[in-house]
Formats: sequence, C-alpha cells, structure tokens
Amino acid sequence: MKNKIVEMYDGIEINSCKDLGDTVEPFWPVEDADFFTLYLHRIGGGVDGIIDFPTYEEAMKVAKTISEIKGWAILDNVEIPWEK
Repeated sequence: MKNKIVEMYDGIEINSCKDLGDTVEPFWPVEDADFFTLYLHRIGGGVDGIIDFPTYEEAMKVAKTISEIKGWAILDNVEIPWEK
C-alpha cells in the first residue's frame, strides 16, 4: 500500500531560519541563523516544514538520507560563506 501523503511531495528544501520572537524568518544569513529547517516540496507547489535542526550539517545529513531513499532532489537555500 502506497503512502498517499508522501506521494504529495517531490523534493526536499533546507533553509536557515531566525526566530524573531513573534515570527520565524527563512533565508537568514547562516552565521546569524538560529536553526535550519527541512521542508518537503509539494508537487503542486509550496512546501511543508517537517523538522528543525540546530546545525546545517545535521539538516543536510537527514536531507541526504531522505533523498537517497526517495530519489528526490535537495534544494539547498542556505548560503554558506566558507563555500564561496
């Protein structure tokens, strides 16, 4: 039996996020990010956040595992200054 919820998605996204108290802002500069969120990308557009990680490395490790299992691409929205 196929999982219809998982069939709604076709990719994974990672964003660096900043907790501003009353709101959370994605696409935050990595050196000032409070956490890194994994999102599942919906086939019809949009994303659903699934889990937060304290470090980029932890988020990427889980994203890679999901990518290998599902065959999904990873959209890495985190700009890492040391990789430029």
